[in-house]
Amino acid sequence: MKLFSEKFTLFTAMILVTGITFAAEHDHALSHKHEHEDDSHHREHASHVHGEGQLTLVMEGKTIAITLTTPAESIFGFEHAPTTEQEKSQLHKALATLNAPTTLFNFGKEAQCKTTTHNVHSPFDNSDQPKASTASHTDIDAEYNFECVQPAHVKKVDLPLMTQFPGLRTLKVDYVTDRVQGSHTLSAPATELTLR
Repeated sequence: MKLFSEKFTLFTAMILVTGITFAAEHDHALSHKHEHEDDSHHREHASHVHGEGQLTLVMEGKTIAITLTTPAESIFGFEHAPTTEQEKSQLHKALATLNAPTTLFNFGKEAQCKTTTHNVHSPFDNSDQPKASTASHTDIDAEYNFECVQPAHVKKVDLPLMTQFPGLRTLKVDYVTDRVQGSHTLSAPATELTLR
């Protein structure tokens, strides 16, 4: 008999993993001097490092939930509203890729995983206009959910994000499954995460 619903436990696991990651990054930020005009701005954006992304993967039963956070510069190549035709083209291409989960996450053919939902939060949309924030540091936040017919076959995950987005050079991954939990940092050109 399950005491909690599947959604509750997935949500709880994601909160725990995110909390652990935040604590580790907070400790790193305190020991790392980074030049900003205003130190309070630095504390607010301690995890905003160009070229680095944070990915959290939670797998419970047949469900996989992934969150991705990375500076917009690492994905688009800039953090301001696009002004040139080249920047507009880069924005449209990057958003199309972010909205195509099967090009970003591969759980292996045997697992038979299908995307159930995804949501990409970008400082810019396809209208090329900035959304509410005009902050100098902007991030991409995305959530992806999958359902797998054979979840026992998910032992490795191919994450070609750094191939798709060359500005993304490092991906910090925290994961929790029914079997294991851990953290791993992938650096380009490596794309494979082993869940062990």
